[in-house]
Amino acid sequence: LADRATVHPPPFTGDTMATPSPNPRSFFHITKTLPATAVAAALTLTAILKLDANPSLYLYDMFLSTSRRKSLALADKRVWIAGASSGIGAALAEEMAGCGARLVLSARSEGGLASVRGRCIERRRGYLERRREEQQRRGRAFGSIGARAASKASISSGATVSNERSDGSISLEECESGVFVLPLDVTAQDSTLTSAVDSAISAHSGIDILVLNAGRGQLLPSHATPSSIDRELMEINYHSPIRLAQFVMSRDGWTERRSGHIVVTSSVAGKMAVPLCASYAAAKHAVMGYFNTLRAECAGWGLRVDLACPGPVDTDFGGSSLTDSVSITKECNGAARLEKEETSPASKMSAPRCASLIVSSIVAPRGLMTETWISRQPALGFTYLSQNLQSLSTWLLNRIGPVRIKAWEMGLPLYDASSWAAAARELKKEEKERIRMTTANEKGVKKDD
Repeated sequence: LADRATVHPPPFTGDTMATPSPNPRSFFHITKTLPATAVAAALTLTAILKLDANPSLYLYDMFLSTSRRKSLALADKRVWIAGASSGIGAALAEEMAGCGARLVLSARSEGGLASVRGRCIERRRGYLERRREEQQRRGRAFGSIGARAASKASISSGATVSNERSDGSISLEECESGVFVLPLDVTAQDSTLTSAVDSAISAHSGIDILVLNAGRGQLLPSHATPSSIDRELMEINYHSPIRLAQFVMSRDGWTERRSGHIVVTSSVAGKMAVPLCASYAAAKHAVMGYFNTLRAECAGWGLRVDLACPGPVDTDFGGSSLTDSVSITKECNGAARLEKEETSPASKMSAPRCASLIVSSIVAPRGLMTETWISRQPALGFTYLSQNLQSLSTWLLNRIGPVRIKAWEMGLPLYDASSWAAAARELKKEEKERIRMTTANEKGVKKDD
């Protein structure tokens, strides 16, 4: 400080553009701060690359969304999950069962639902046992008065003393009663859907949270996609969730009781262009537009709508995607790819992790997680890029699109960097061959002349 105090500004020479004499200490000051700046930049870049959700959800899940908070928010909540037989829906069912929610599970696959139900019963048993142990600890800590208060709280929350056997274990009936299976095709007629809605409502005397997870994917170039597949994807991914939401709101009296919570499993494809998924992306764009509008229209009576947008998740997306063998054979030079089983989940998120993040968004305060992006890199980065730098995003996607289609034609995994590199080399080779053939044809024409 003393040295700095002796430094005086340069004398006035009449030239307003005169620059002060260089301070040799400034150079050493910069060189000393460069390592710290580099470390800070490296840590920031590392944090960004480790993100697998938008920052608000990632931080909330890391620091605030504890298992206890999830259990307090979801205990005895009545949840209907449509599309619960596999993938994200099955993982959501298990996660919520472990938090004490009472579930209705729906899907077309009865075998898949039975398997998921068994796992949910075990998770619910674990939750009930933890709650019983917590009540016992509370009783020991506060004596007989505290034990009686804990017993009253247990009874008021829906768990009665009769849930335990004489040996102190949780009864199987209590575990099974919390998980109800309702097979359903969400594309069914209105009469079938209304009957299913009434059954779901009667299973636990109402519905608190409706999870719309049913859907199908697409792995087919848009020019090779038949109109029948376009219509089917819109029916499954757009019309069906809308119809189900409307029936639940009207038949369960959400407007009258002024409460309700809808969770829609959308996709990052609803935020940007995704080559090979044109019709799927169109349906997801449409469903996000509808439910965003529904939230705005029904905010006055308390409807909550959360839109979860997962990226690539390690599920059977390729196996359940809609394709057409005739169109593929005709348009893609015989490269028949009916159901591609992805074998490289390095850039994919696991289904349990995705479900955990979605549950964290569900228990978060209203208005904080209205739309969440859940994906590993680079898909998460592309989502931000498409929303904030559209020109750059379009430029990149125009170059990625042909590579992705070529990888699909070659039967390569679509989420593997080595596959993209091989596809890019093949495209480059084809371009060179096309130029060579064009040049040879031009030379032949000149000779004829």
